[in-house]
Amino acid sequence: MNAIVQWLVVGALLLWSAWAMLGRLAPVTAGRLRESVASALAAHGHNQLAARLRTAPVSSGCDSGCGTCKTGCATPVAPVAPPRPEPSRPVQWRP
Repeated sequence: MNAIVQWLVVGALLLWSAWAMLGRLAPVTAGRLRESVASALAAHGHNQLAARLRTAPVSSGCDSGCGTCKTGCATPVAPVAPPRPEPSRPVQWRP
């Protein structure tokens, strides 16, 4: 019985990890899969769980934080220049 519980826990963690990595590596595919699972749950009467799986629409536009467009936004951020190294100086020994 203990081995069954261990395998169930390991399997649940493996499925959750695969779901999370799918969401990071293929977000469009993960969104479609999540929406299809949510619609199947809603068809069977599990409306609260289906509503929880559905994601809210993401706002887009300037200053939304997506970072995909290079158009001018209302508050452009100036690029930061790297610090300049100090010129090397010869060592002066004191007598």
